[in-house]
Amino acid sequence: MPHGHLYDFTAGVFCLATHDTLTALEMPSRVRQKGCKMWSHHGFGFDLVDFTFDPTQDLLVLAEL
Repeated sequence: MPHGHLYDFTAGVFCLATHDTLTALEMPSRVRQKGCKMWSHHGFGFDLVDFTFDPTQDLLVLAEL
């Protein structure tokens, strides 16, 4: 995982943000029978100031400066 300045943890997914990159790590779960999965999004074209997300709704909200 990269070093970031913003983070959030919701529904078993940890997200970490740097200035223009968002990296997500889905935690493994025996109950949900899921392994660990990691992905990232970058190149938003603006500096991230804050974000929130809800993986159960496939929702990501980004705030820019």
